[in-house]
Amino acid sequence: MLTFFSRIFFTISSCCSLAVPRVGIVAAAADTMQPDATGHGAGGSSGDQGGSQRNTATGPAQASASCSSPGVSRKRPRSQHPIGDDGAGTQEGGRVPAVLPLGSQPVPDAIQGGVQNVFNDAMKVSAVLAKLSTTDLASFTRMYSPDFLKSASLPLLGSDTNLNLAFDVAIHNAHVTDDDPRRFLVVKGVPGSGKTRLGYEVLRMWDDPDRLGKLAGALGHPVHLVRLFSDFNNGGRFLEDVDGDNMAQNLGARLASQALGVPLDSVKILSGGSLTGLTVANVLGVALQRMEAKLHPSIPASAAGGRGGVHAAVDPPSAKMVFLVAVHLDEYQVYMSHLALCRRTKQGQMSSTDSVDYARWAFKQMLSALNHFARSSVVQDRWRVILLPIVSGTPVLGVPMLATDKLAQRLLSPAILDRTSAEQLVASVFTSRCLSDAFSELDGAREVVLSALRRGAARLAIGDSGFRPRLLVNLGQNARGQTERIAAACQAEKGVIPDVASCLSSVDWRAARDSVAVVFHGIVGISGAQKRALVKAALLQTPIRFVFDVDEQPGTLEEKALQAGEAAGLVHLDTTADEDYRVVRMPLMQVKEWGTVDFLPPAY
Repeated sequence: MLTFFSRIFFTISSCCSLAVPRVGIVAAAADTMQPDATGHGAGGSSGDQGGSQRNTATGPAQASASCSSPGVSRKRPRSQHPIGDDGAGTQEGGRVPAVLPLGSQPVPDAIQGGVQNVFNDAMKVSAVLAKLSTTDLASFTRMYSPDFLKSASLPLLGSDTNLNLAFDVAIHNAHVTDDDPRRFLVVKGVPGSGKTRLGYEVLRMWDDPDRLGKLAGALGHPVHLVRLFSDFNNGGRFLEDVDGDNMAQNLGARLASQALGVPLDSVKILSGGSLTGLTVANVLGVALQRMEAKLHPSIPASAAGGRGGVHAAVDPPSAKMVFLVAVHLDEYQVYMSHLALCRRTKQGQMSSTDSVDYARWAFKQMLSALNHFARSSVVQDRWRVILLPIVSGTPVLGVPMLATDKLAQRLLSPAILDRTSAEQLVASVFTSRCLSDAFSELDGAREVVLSALRRGAARLAIGDSGFRPRLLVNLGQNARGQTERIAAACQAEKGVIPDVASCLSSVDWRAARDSVAVVFHGIVGISGAQKRALVKAALLQTPIRFVFDVDEQPGTLEEKALQAGEAAGLVHLDTTADEDYRVVRMPLMQVKEWGTVDFLPPAY
């Protein structure tokens, strides 16, 4: 049984940008924790929290004009495409994968040759690696966008279960064997549900001294952190003139780009116009060697100068250093869509089915490149590496996330808010000094704010959000901005600072709501008739068939609309008693923007 959406996905992806641009920069933090007798420790790096305002309709930041929309296609059963950890696909119908299987690549240059000459070959590969070898890796928090970090000061409600699971995955990956594959975390959900924020929190959770101390205690050794972030929708988006067929190099270039704080195309220029050798293994190998040299100056490496900020623990002289390498890859589906579209355009005769297969296979190679680094005997002989990949995005967008033979996925889902938690989140927006301090009286007025949010137009506006975190944050920011302007005008006119309650009573909640709902307007890739069909299905809660056999296609307007809306991440679907059917959930903000008519049938 297969979900039919790959055709719709590519049609939507090729049309236009649906996402608000957001700076996507990457960094790594070098922090350590020395376990004490109880398994806990002190220290670790501090970092900002993160949250983000982005367009509800997630999609490519820039669609290539050369990429045309594919025709009808269907997903094939996974059994037809066995893919191992080395990323090598099978030859099928005479089609040979264009990407060199990772298993056939040489051992990474940056980690060959023993301790004394670990950089010798790597420095011949790329000036980028040479620069990385002399550059301290900054705190990863600096590499998320400023707007993201501001709203990340807000509480992440219901995250404890997810963070506990992430910790368990780290423990599992520390003791992984060939018979029990490593695990990676997949954060999935509808746009606006908090996927990026949850991925960020998995990186930030290690700033908690107790949690990092618990990990160090379980391993009996200090743990050094390398935390990386890459956003495939902005700074790390697909670039046709940069990306090649080798996915290990494509990802390695992105990690190097973000770590150095330079654009991706600049990395290629610095490398002499080629990404050859700039693999994930080489980039991570240089990063770990750099950190090792700073923590143990007696171990030769390239210049270990640079600024401070690394909290060193004392490793036993004869013991291997332990590194937790946590890598957050965000909006992966955008990269895959551009890769597949442009691949199909270049190949000419490639079907959209094959382009979907290629994109899925190619992204698996990126994950396999990370795993290959951690599994390498050269790496294992020198260090103990605990790999913790976090992949966030909207997996429904055409190309589902599938595990490799050596990587098993574990799902993290952002918490679903109810009215009470939604009110608490909006109240936090009003009272957070990190967002604004223009009306300082809001600080400490949480109960007054909550009282205002629980009645009248404010209550209705919150309900219209469907309790999606991003919509709630944007709603709160719009209303807070009004409150600050009302207070400033009153002070200018009367010379006194008004009380919070009176300012809140003057907020135009309809305007605040409509400013948020505008993200649902003008969406390209789904017709007006399909929008109306989805609105009707959401209001009447009508089950619509969503899963089809291999030889079937959606036939009715409702079925086609459901495929289009789900593929674009525009609707949230609930399961029904019949596993082939879904019920549409849609915020009233979206219902309003897409238009409503009287869907009730006549009496006769």
